[in-house]
Amino acid sequence: MRGGWLVYKCRKCGKLDRSAHVPDVRRALVSIGVDGRTPREWGNWSGLTGMHYCTEAVGSIKSGQGAMIGVSDLISAEEDP
Repeated sequence: MRGGWLVYKCRKCGKLDRSAHVPDVRRALVSIGVDGRTPREWGNWSGLTGMHYCTEAVGSIKSGQGAMIGVSDLISAEEDP
């Protein structure tokens, strides 16, 4: 059992997001594949998609709109060293 980060990539701006840490990377991926989310006993859950606040999206800051919301997809997981 090794903890690590779930890595998401934003569809709008392409930025990688490593903000979801899980106590067991392999169990997280299996649970997401089977149930669509991480185990309930872990509290806050992660799934196949997430939300990302794009501050680097084309035209978002230049137009004065501030951050735009993008959809992010789970692309990988990285175990802690």
